[in-house]
Amino acid sequence: MIRLPNLWDRLTIDPSKLATIAKDWSEGKVPDLPYVIIGQESAKSAIAAKISMIDGDRMVNSIIQANYGDGKTNIIKYLKLYFDLHPELNVKMLYCRANPDQTDLCLFLMQHIQFALLDDIEKEITRLKESDDYDYKALVSNFDDDFAAIKEYTAKLFDASIDAEALRELLYMGTGRLYSKGVFSKYGLQQLTDFNRREVLVLFLNILASARIYVLFAIDELEKIRDKSPKRMAHFFTSYRELIDLFSKIRGHYLISCITKGVEINLLSPPFYSRVEPDIVVLQPLTSKEEITELVKLIAELNEIDVTNTIDDYVSKLQRKRKVIESNRALLQEISTLLFKQKRLPFDSCSLLDTNVTLKSLYDETEQKLLLEGGFDNLSRVFFDPLEYYLVAKGFDTKKSLLRRDYQAFIDTTSSKAYFFLFNDKSKVADRIGTFIDEKNCEKFVIFATPNMELSYAELNYPDVDIKIIEYDPKKLFILLNMFKWNFDQQTSISKIIDDLTQAVFE
Repeated sequence: MIRLPNLWDRLTIDPSKLATIAKDWSEGKVPDLPYVIIGQESAKSAIAAKISMIDGDRMVNSIIQANYGDGKTNIIKYLKLYFDLHPELNVKMLYCRANPDQTDLCLFLMQHIQFALLDDIEKEITRLKESDDYDYKALVSNFDDDFAAIKEYTAKLFDASIDAEALRELLYMGTGRLYSKGVFSKYGLQQLTDFNRREVLVLFLNILASARIYVLFAIDELEKIRDKSPKRMAHFFTSYRELIDLFSKIRGHYLISCITKGVEINLLSPPFYSRVEPDIVVLQPLTSKEEITELVKLIAELNEIDVTNTIDDYVSKLQRKRKVIESNRALLQEISTLLFKQKRLPFDSCSLLDTNVTLKSLYDETEQKLLLEGGFDNLSRVFFDPLEYYLVAKGFDTKKSLLRRDYQAFIDTTSSKAYFFLFNDKSKVADRIGTFIDEKNCEKFVIFATPNMELSYAELNYPDVDIKIIEYDPKKLFILLNMFKWNFDQQTSISKIIDDLTQAVFE
């Protein structure tokens, strides 16, 4: 069992990053660098127990389940920061979001091993080959059962005559990066199938364990697979179950996956649920006076706000409202409202629309029309046509400016300002900001992101750049943009509604 010094204590981070975290909290956003986890004592205890077994005789597993906004990603990112600060533990944490288009968990993990750990695997194979009495068969369960299919491949990896270039090529054949019949024939081997890569995954993980390197795989947002298709989710759970059935063959390592409570695992895959039920870790809303007090003090301290005389009043107000505050993230937003005296509306709140019977009826008609015409299909593509019409009407010169559908962005060259519209993926936006700064001379950015992305300023890592994050509902804005385009006589009123939802950033 490995020792975990000061796990769950407040972590020390670069002071330069604190300012960005403070900005996130001031706007009610969850920061990308959570350096302390408040409450969740039961969950923290369960996760710590599993981490302590990461160097054990078998792989271990946890599934973190919670309602949206209750802190699944927060715990994962705390652990990432913790292991970055403790390299002596030799735990390599690989954080990734679920890919709805890759429903084979073993292949998914293999891809991430390929990107992050092949150098370590290659180095350990080389070291083991130099040990005259090392028996590599122990890495692959003595080639029993399905492991017999990779006997020749494993022997070739440990062949003393294989040089470094050939070894790297063989490793790529194991991960699936190289898969043609010709490259396998080059080494006198039968092609490996995707099914065989389960055993290769076991081999690679055991090689890492031999080097005393242990991997903590953290897969976030599994619900995205279900959102695309329940059948895909069921297939993913089947591959997850197949991996769990191999855990006894794997020396150590730890898999954490995160999923919302809305995904009913027991209904989608009863065999999988029967295996993982003891491993499910449920996060709870922060409700106690002590937890809420600690959170208020933490945010106030970071933003240099004195709450000595007001803390009791703040906590009492928050506790009274806790029944209608849906998540820990919403609680954070309520705290920011109290501390920074900013009235905060829900991201999709639109009082101008809700109180105008005529426009609300028009909105419903437009939504129905788009639905019948398939207008919401490929929303990330079709969104920009009514957006361009709206921008021209607002006085933007789209001939001088750039509407980049491939970047999901609009660049106003006259103000050196770029507007990004994110629909279901935030992974590329930070790089695109850098590209727009370097190549498009952009100086200011507005990023529209859906709430479930939980995009934060710290995550973008541009502390000195003028960036504003606005949460939005793409479907709702798309309906309003089409209303504007199709109803000339109502454009003034509809424009005010769009300003309401977009915080008037196009004025």
